[in-house]
Amino acid sequence: MQDSASKPNRLATLFLENRHLLVLFIMVTVVAGISAIQSLPRLEDPVITNRNPQVITLFPGATAERVEALVTEKIEQELKEIPEIKNIDTTSQAAVSVVAIELADEVTIESNEQIFSEIRDKLADAAAQFPEGVLPPDFDDKRNAVAYTLIVSLAWEDRRENTLGLINRLGEELADQLRAVSGTELVRMFGEPEEEIAVMLDEAEFTALGLTAGDLAAALRQADAKIPS
Repeated sequence: MQDSASKPNRLATLFLENRHLLVLFIMVTVVAGISAIQSLPRLEDPVITNRNPQVITLFPGATAERVEALVTEKIEQELKEIPEIKNIDTTSQAAVSVVAIELADEVTIESNEQIFSEIRDKLADAAAQFPEGVLPPDFDDKRNAVAYTLIVSLAWEDRRENTLGLINRLGEELADQLRAVSGTELVRMFGEPEEEIAVMLDEAEFTALGLTAGDLAAALRQADAKIPS
């Protein structure tokens, strides 16, 4: 015990008795510290590798159990075939499936785009197994750390008028203009309202014309220009 305790005392005594050695040790330590600081890589805006994408899939009207069995498990089974995926965390709620993906630590910014392409292919394979009514999976690969420099909120002063649709269109125009600004990486909209057109039927006139509500619905579907190719 005395030998182990005496070693630090001997080192301290050596520095106290030899001041030149103490000064030399301090100078070497300071120079090494300054050299290490100056050699550290520094960036004003460091690039962070995105390793945490997310997949959101909507199944309107479905219970959490159906979402888990018919959507979440299908996606999880397909994604497990990608070896670069480190962890998959799933959440199934009523009408919504959320799949959080964590890529392996060795994935770099040069290789993650290729992996994202493989994930999209697997999501397409999983979507082919979905039942009718499930919307296409939304692959969010922009969930990396970003600096939000501008947050804009649009509001209509005259609340007596129903202007949600107009605000939505103005918001989309503003988003397009902001995307054209140099240095803008990402523009997102939150809380945008969905527009709906209500068609009221005159039952007496429809009956006189020999038409039904199904005939009108079929005519509207045929006139819709948004039918997928």
